[in-house]
Amino acid sequence: MYRGVIELGKSLSVISDLRQQAKTEHNLVEVLIISLIAILCSANNIKAIRYFAVANNSWLKEFLALKGGIPSYHTIRRIFMLVDATVLDSILFEFIRTAVETGHASNDAKNGIHIDGKAIRGSASPSKGDRAIIMVSAWASTYGACFGQVAVDKKSNEITAIPELLKLLNLKNCVVTVDAMGCQKKVSSKICDKGGDYVFSLKGNHGQIHEEVETFFESEIDDKHSEFTMKSISTVEKDHGRIEERTYTLCDQITWIPDHNDWAGFSAIGSARSKRTIGSISTVETRYFLTSLTDVSEFAEFTRRHWSIENNLHWSLDVCFREDACQVRDANANKVFAGLRKMAKFIVDKDKKTKAGQEIRRLKAAWDPTYRLSLLDSL
Repeated sequence: MYRGVIELGKSLSVISDLRQQAKTEHNLVEVLIISLIAILCSANNIKAIRYFAVANNSWLKEFLALKGGIPSYHTIRRIFMLVDATVLDSILFEFIRTAVETGHASNDAKNGIHIDGKAIRGSASPSKGDRAIIMVSAWASTYGACFGQVAVDKKSNEITAIPELLKLLNLKNCVVTVDAMGCQKKVSSKICDKGGDYVFSLKGNHGQIHEEVETFFESEIDDKHSEFTMKSISTVEKDHGRIEERTYTLCDQITWIPDHNDWAGFSAIGSARSKRTIGSISTVETRYFLTSLTDVSEFAEFTRRHWSIENNLHWSLDVCFREDACQVRDANANKVFAGLRKMAKFIVDKDKKTKAGQEIRRLKAAWDPTYRLSLLDSL
């Protein structure tokens, strides 16, 4: 009983407490554990964390000392602002990675790591001219879990955050997908140096190379006399009156592309053509890519899987965890909250038996201490 919480507490104990020890009443690790459990139980802001703790004081005392009693709102907020968010993240995401990799049998199949940024809109302060904090996350689609996050510096953008995030990840036998913002030569080098493959989205912000790849596919893909060899795969999905037809094409003849040797591992260019039909109306979209993959089936699989970070992580954080409504504006406190939020999401997602969405499972954890404990012991 309480095994999961105790093990997590041991891991968190390495975090340095920067407060003046003579004046502290509340244990830092206990405050972090209370906060995580409260977020698991539908607390979406610091005030709600405090109310949860007060209401569950007796239950919390079953496994926490709470020598200083329940921490105040200001104590929780101050700890969120002072704790080393980078160290906390490393502990939480290592805990997640170990848990999911232990539960999956090892095989030779490649794992998908999908990287994308998301603005936490409630963190913006228009009156002070502060934009919303952007968090770049790594979503492991093979395991259905977040493996890391890095906050974008307020004076920078995702281009600088992505290499920092890659440093934290084990990319061996992984395929990393990144949108156009992260389509950079130095990013390709970092991925290949760590034993991974990549699929980079190309858009207009890449100017010449985007135009050349687009023109190439438009002129060569249907040319039966083309000197280039194309490999294609198509899929058709029908759901709720909607038909999705997708064609993925790969060409590994790339020596005509300027500076092609400057991209580490660069092996092919690809296109993904999507035709969506609803009733009598059809829309067509074509996207272009640079990739280190040469197998069109792998290219199709991981290109398609990239959307899982939007559907399974970002949507969940916004709709089920109310992330955009959280008005924590201090950068460090926001990152702490974001890490605890993703940890809570991971714990909720481990429950495969309850036939209800994340919101209902969070409420159930708040209402039912037995169910709450079962979630925590699954860690």
